[in-house]
Formats: sequence, C-alpha cells, structure tokens
Amino acid sequence: MVFLTGNGGYIGGHLHQAYPSAKTLDENRCFQRWETLFSEIRNSIEQAATIIHCGAIADSLYQDPEIFKWNYEATKQIADMARQENASLIFISSCTAISPKSLYGWSKRVAEDYIRANNEKYCILRLYNVYGAEENRPPENYSVPEKLMRRTLRYVFYPFRRDYIHVEDIVRAVRYVEDSNITGTYDVGTGKAVEVKELAKLTDGEFYTETTAADVLGENHPPLELQARSEFMIPGFKPIRDVFSQFVGT
Repeated sequence: MVFLTGNGGYIGGHLHQAYPSAKTLDENRCFQRWETLFSEIRNSIEQAATIIHCGAIADSLYQDPEIFKWNYEATKQIADMARQENASLIFISSCTAISPKSLYGWSKRVAEDYIRANNEKYCILRLYNVYGAEENRPPENYSVPEKLMRRTLRYVFYPFRRDYIHVEDIVRAVRYVEDSNITGTYDVGTGKAVEVKELAKLTDGEFYTETTAADVLGENHPPLELQARSEFMIPGFKPIRDVFSQFVGT
C-alpha cells in the first residue's frame, strides 16, 4: 500500500491520479491540527510499504520561517515513521536544495539531510522546473511555459535558462524508483536547459517585455541557469516529454 502526502497540490494531485488507491494526507489543509495530525495518520502509515512525501509549502519566494515547520519538521516526523515501520520513503524535493538561496531551498535541504542521516530505504527526487497539465495549479504559480501559452507572462528574462520537466514525467519517475527500489538522491529533469527567450519566440511576442532579471528583481534574483546534472540523474530513467512540443499548434 502507498501513503501519499500533498495530494491536494499540483504534483501531488497528479500522483494521486497515478495511485488512486493510495491513502492520502494533504497537510496544507491541516494547519490548525498540528498536534493531532501525525497521530491520526499513524495507522495508515503502519500499513504502507511506500510513503510518497510530496506535501510542502512549495514557494521559492516564501519569507515566513514557519516554512520550516511544514517542510522540515513534518518531513522529519514522516521520515521517522517510515523508518520505524520499515517503509520506503520517496521524498519530493527541489533543485533549489542543491545550493540553497531561499528559505524554501534551505527547508528542503535540511529535510534531505535528515532523511539521508536517519533512513536507509529512501529516494530523494530533486525536481527541476515542472510544467504541464496545470488545471489544478493556482494561476500565480503557473510555470513559464504555461504563462506563455496563456499570454500572462509579463517579463521574459535573459539570459535565463531552465530545465523544464513535464509533470507526467515526474509521475513516471516516481513510479520508476518505486518499482525498481532505487535509493539515493537524484536530479529529475531532462538534462537540457532551455533559454526562456527561445520559448517566447514561439508566441506572437506582443504581451511580454524582454529584460534582465536584475532590472526587475534586483541583485538577489534566482540563478541564471538551472539544469539537471547528468551524473546525478536516475539511472535507467529518461523523460519522454519535450517542452517545445507544448507550443505545437499555438
């Protein structure tokens, strides 16, 4: 049996479709029940062979230190229960945990460090820029490709380059590591960064402004390039979706 957290979110919602019989917990809906939350789910976790921990505050711009309560403390408790019940733990992390520059990145990094130090049966997946099938995603959190298709992207930063990975490939990656009993920490991307400007060229270009990130966001802007590192990608797994195909027919 699979136990899934974060099923009310974007990626977790797609994972729930892939695991329809999974026991679930969307802890983002449980902020007022912190004291009883984990005692309520222990019975479900005791029956689980695999725990997929996707639930988190997934906002790289989040400035409230409370993010550590959910992204670290909650992960710590779930990791402890996984270890106690001898269950495999698949932790959905972020590429921002590699060299953290934000509270979000640090909250994911310390959660990763705890899992690596205390669990043997684990797989940490560091996701790059996820896009595709975003109907259950708040508009403010749409990916750059989605905003370009919807003509809602205000700025195209250059020379920004991002590794876009389709949400269906994320689901495939989770399935793959679960079925293969793969352990370790892995990058989940295509291994090929794409300049945002190249995607923007596939639109009519009448709704956005080309500029540098520093001009709009200041010197503390995100990294200019994020790309999955081939030597850290899941052995034997390859994404099948290409971000440029998202724009075919638009």
